[in-house]
Amino acid sequence: MASGRRTLAIIIAVAVVGALVANAFAIVDPTEMAGKRRLGQVVVDRPLGPGLHFKLPLIDEIDKLQVSLETYKLDRLTINTIDNQPITIAVGLTYRIPADAVLKLLYEVGRAGNVDIGDNFQRIIADRTAKIFAQQNTTTISENRERLSTALKALLSTDLGRLYGIEVVDFQIAGINYSDSFRASVEAAVKAKNEAVAAENTVNRIRFERSRRSHGPTAKPKPSSGLPMPTARRRSSKRKATPRRSASKASPGLTCCG
Repeated sequence: MASGRRTLAIIIAVAVVGALVANAFAIVDPTEMAGKRRLGQVVVDRPLGPGLHFKLPLIDEIDKLQVSLETYKLDRLTINTIDNQPITIAVGLTYRIPADAVLKLLYEVGRAGNVDIGDNFQRIIADRTAKIFAQQNTTTISENRERLSTALKALLSTDLGRLYGIEVVDFQIAGINYSDSFRASVEAAVKAKNEAVAAENTVNRIRFERSRRSHGPTAKPKPSSGLPMPTARRRSSKRKATPRRSASKASPGLTCCG
């Protein structure tokens, strides 16, 4: 009976020691950096790089943060334009976290650790995107899409760099969905324009047909053969030619016989 209790105690001790040893190390992946807390206090001056790191079991805590290139997405962000039209857009922010911003993001933004970073990004991205689109007319958004992306990248690079120290690499407007009322108004405008063009074409055709009937068909000039045109014959004179005198004339001094 005593030997059985001793065996159970040994098994429990080995399990506890094994758990403590397993909890004494933390592995940081190549795409991550980390910070260390001991009883709630940050005990490192610079982030921990990739590799195996020792920590005191049940006392130290390792907080990891991905620092490689990453894209934060907002798939359904509803905003209003300057003409008070609601649109729903999908945007993406591609960024990376420099080493000198790791501890700031882990312990100076939101709760300690990698907890509230995404929520803070979302609020900043949504606010700056709404400000840019609020200055645009709905009818010009599609043609200005590239310019809007560039403007938002510059704005977010400044604000996210100042607030969180991150580096913005790119900003994408992945999709734009217009409201049903706006699409209906665009379709009605296109239809009205097409009908106006068709009516104008009909009026021009009627005018042309009336003009052709009033002036009659126009004779087409014959093609030139390249030879000089013959001159018109002169009309003959209506006066008769006077008869010619006889060649033999009476000699002077002679009288005709009686």
